[in-house]
Amino acid sequence: MLNDLTAIRTRWIEIISVALFVLAGCAAPTAPTAPPATAAPAAPAATTSAAAPYTINALMPLTGQGAFLGKEEQQSLQVYESYVNAHGGINGTPVHFAIQDDQTDPKVAVQLATDLIAKKVPVIIGPAITGPALAVAALAKNGPVIYTTTPGVKPPPNSYVYSTSPDTYSLIQAIIQFYREKGWTKIASLTSTDASGQDGMKGIQNAVALPANSSVTLVDQEQFDPTASSVAAQVTKIKDSGAQALIMWETGTPATTAFKGITQGGLSIPVVTTDGNETFAQMHAYKDFLPAQLYVGSPRFAAADVMPAGPAKDAVTAFNQVFQAINVKPDFGQTPAWDAAAIVVAALKKTGLNADATQLRDAIDQIKGLEGVDGTYNLSPTDHRGLGVNDAYVVQWDAAKDAFVPVSGAGGTALTK
Repeated sequence: MLNDLTAIRTRWIEIISVALFVLAGCAAPTAPTAPPATAAPAAPAATTSAAAPYTINALMPLTGQGAFLGKEEQQSLQVYESYVNAHGGINGTPVHFAIQDDQTDPKVAVQLATDLIAKKVPVIIGPAITGPALAVAALAKNGPVIYTTTPGVKPPPNSYVYSTSPDTYSLIQAIIQFYREKGWTKIASLTSTDASGQDGMKGIQNAVALPANSSVTLVDQEQFDPTASSVAAQVTKIKDSGAQALIMWETGTPATTAFKGITQGGLSIPVVTTDGNETFAQMHAYKDFLPAQLYVGSPRFAAADVMPAGPAKDAVTAFNQVFQAINVKPDFGQTPAWDAAAIVVAALKKTGLNADATQLRDAIDQIKGLEGVDGTYNLSPTDHRGLGVNDAYVVQWDAAKDAFVPVSGAGGTALTK
């Protein structure tokens, strides 16, 4: 893949200048050769090899049950590294992402993060899975910046913890809006007892309790041990509940167990799942036991076809073109790390490379209107995600098209054909 990345650097420069790459929160250029006003400078087109790179550390699940996601986030950071360095790096200094494997294990993630904290690094990107991310976030009371890439982390205000992509609550709000407009108001849930499952359960309960969803009833709430080999008993209860639609909020091995149980148990109602499963690798691996009607609560990266013209759509389109240039069809796996990297780099361009964790945090908190792939980021000391329900969509998996097809507008409003 490294040879591919090197070969297409010049191609990226051409793509981005015409595709209006706006991850730095800029306006569209007026001519194809003019870069956005606040984007990375077009000259020099590439940083010099003599300059020592600025290293940004990252923790990703390259092995373990989260590896399907971690490997794509690793790829995304590598692609972004080549992209940003082809556009001048950080004020002329090249960037390098040093990625370590947290093995989808909170204990391993904590050990790796502890070692980095001892070295006084100002920022860590990741982890990507809720359990390890929460464990690492707990270490950062006084820094460094922990830029997690999972919707399951709820960054406390005025902390050093951040997260990209819409959170679980926003995604589930959009899902229930969509379900309600489709007339599916009797809903069941199937979640595991681990951190990701508990986050999903809370999101479902909170969304159903909103006044706008007074017509929606959570008729059954089923849980299962993430190490369980079957959810047959839970599926039987869901069938008996009269539920019209299901929310299954799990990834990795527990998601495999849940999808198999749903299909083998003959549960034929619509099923929605987390964006953690919104990858082509997962859909292809699960093809023999996916529900017939499978939906995903999704960030906007998959919704370019239904987005209005403007900087937000331009950002998504440009991201897609960058990956198409290396013959990769991007999915959710590439988006959270890309946005995290773009935000950190944007902040470092303002602070300079000697910034400590506090200076970097303060610069990130000033970022407004940054058009990322997963949403428009408006960060502040009290909002370390900067996204909301209007950055969330619902998509449907279409196996025949091998595509996630948008079925809602922003916030989950059902599209009418």
